[in-house]
Amino acid sequence: MAEIQNLDKSPFVLIGVPILGALIGAAAPLLVVLLSRKDTATKAKQEPTKKFVRSGYSGYYEIAHHNGTYKGNFVNDKCNGQGTYNWTDDGQYVGNWKNDRMHGLGIRTWKDGRQYLGNWKGGKMRGQGTHIWANEDKYVGNWKDNKMNGQGIYTWADSGQYGGNWYDGNWKDDKMNGQGTRIWTNGEKYVGNWVGGLREGYGTYYNSDGTILQQGQWKNDKFVG
Repeated sequence: MAEIQNLDKSPFVLIGVPILGALIGAAAPLLVVLLSRKDTATKAKQEPTKKFVRSGYSGYYEIAHHNGTYKGNFVNDKCNGQGTYNWTDDGQYVGNWKNDRMHGLGIRTWKDGRQYLGNWKGGKMRGQGTHIWANEDKYVGNWKDNKMNGQGIYTWADSGQYGGNWYDGNWKDDKMNGQGTRIWTNGEKYVGNWVGGLREGYGTYYNSDGTILQQGQWKNDKFVG
């Protein structure tokens, strides 16, 4: 899975119109153009580089960032509340923000066709969410730090003749881990314990007609009795 990108704190150009001015009946919106630095070689030699700081902006703005564009709400100089970020080459995020990071409910789409709808915390997928891959595989469940963690259902796009190709159970760092049920395209089913994506511990393997094929201990995805 691709690492989620957070907003860079590098200098940008801010071009915005506060909504408040229009609401109070101002004759014309206030146009703000703020340039973070001047490309003056002489000045750069005379004094150290200073970190760019926005100056108390709160309201609704549109900003042009070096790797995309943000349009939405600002509070105390940072993206806070509802907003949309369009990356130049990596899709879009529409949803809630907190201190310049995706936080709360939001939808993230990637250029390669992936999509995530769910909860975010500190710029990462965390909590309940649905992720759909470009090949139409789908996971619905819990996330932690951009990985499948906790209870969830993963459905493979190829359902097979029996209409099932899925896993329902516990996950750890994107792998089936703990108790879970896996059904394959041929209708066979395993109910039991998993470790690191492999059958491990006690479990039962069923035929497509429901009869038990193997029941007992498993190790490294193999039945050992």
